[in-house]
Amino acid sequence: MPRNRALALAGIVFAILLPATAAVGGAREQVLYRFNGKDGERPGGTLVLDGLGNLYGTTLYGGASNAPFCKPPNLGCGTVFKLKPTANGKWAHTVLYQFCMHGSQTNCPDGEWPFGSLIIDSFGNLYGTTAAGGGRGDGTVFELTPGADGKWTHRILHSFYVFDGGGDPTAGVVMDASGNLYGTANQTRNNCDSECGLVFQLKRDGNQHWSYHVLHYFRPDRDGFWPVGNLTIDGEGNLYGVTRSQDTMGGGGIVYKMTPDGEETVLHSSWSGSKEGFWPAGNVTLDTDGNVYGMTAGTVFELTPTEKKWTMELLRKFYNERAPEGGLILDASGNLYGTTTEGGLYYSEGECGYPGYLGCGGTAFKLTPGADGNWIQTTLWSFGGKRDGRSPTGSLVFDSAGNMYGTTVAGGVGPCKNDLQQIGCGTVYKITP
Repeated sequence: MPRNRALALAGIVFAILLPATAAVGGAREQVLYRFNGKDGERPGGTLVLDGLGNLYGTTLYGGASNAPFCKPPNLGCGTVFKLKPTANGKWAHTVLYQFCMHGSQTNCPDGEWPFGSLIIDSFGNLYGTTAAGGGRGDGTVFELTPGADGKWTHRILHSFYVFDGGGDPTAGVVMDASGNLYGTANQTRNNCDSECGLVFQLKRDGNQHWSYHVLHYFRPDRDGFWPVGNLTIDGEGNLYGVTRSQDTMGGGGIVYKMTPDGEETVLHSSWSGSKEGFWPAGNVTLDTDGNVYGMTAGTVFELTPTEKKWTMELLRKFYNERAPEGGLILDASGNLYGTTTEGGLYYSEGECGYPGYLGCGGTAFKLTPGADGNWIQTTLWSFGGKRDGRSPTGSLVFDSAGNMYGTTVAGGVGPCKNDLQQIGCGTVYKITP
């Protein structure tokens, strides 16, 4: 994975997080944990919640590794962490795994830069990806298995190589009912002259063996390039995702559906920039009727299946918020929830670390369907830069009580190492509606 691309993944950062003082839209926010660099830096993926209420996630950077090529230098190549609620209302942080503790001068054999989200299976095993490193240098799919002694065992299920099956898997993986894994990789051979990303399957073959298969290669003239966000899987094992495309001055995108065998259907491909929004982002979400919801850099949309084709409707156009990185989540009443990396109430240099034009911190929002067919937007929380975090990037996740959890890629008491603006290494937060 090119080093400048990994840096760009986390380039939306910066903030110091202090205790929240005011709610927006009736919601309350609580900072559960503030990273300091040595325990992780830039948590960007969606959290995963187990049956006991523990949270698991990744940090792109940080940890105790001294590998000289980790970015920022000598700070660490990323971590997997756990947050456990305690009786006193606080959350206990544990680093489950630190990448590249035994790295060479040129590579991390166990992977580096775990930017994507994790998933958890019924046995408590965690699965994720690293965007670089591994035995062939271009990323990994890994498994972390909990032991009876409380220690976790790391195992590489696949090592990527750009010129042989692709590389740079920046999103996480999803699992089907048979335990097979599916994901995307951004880079393919020929430097994207003809192939620009792919969808892969890791098939569980028994005896702890996994076989790697490319289900589909993307092409800019056909179905876009650079698949973004996690895949979404339905009850029949079909996969849904988005790519970017080269139409509309480079701002378009494509939503696709794919069978477990790799047969693709393009659901929508006619984004028109300012009218429909630039760059579809994050993962898409399905409701019980098979409708697909997603976001672009400036809109929320719905795709509805009809007899002959899928129809697209804009549900909301952002004005003071933009640049979503995560996806939407849906509650039982049909309300949608998501985050934006920009926008909100705070603009001043004192709050943001620098003057903010759209609002520096980003927002968490709710969209409610109205009786007239219009959707009503409520800002649940406005992140305040130095006040309480900046740039929530992953999707939110619900617990059984309807509380939501997420991460900001910057913020915290800080400063953390290599944080030139002294604005913090990122946080985990909870929003109570």
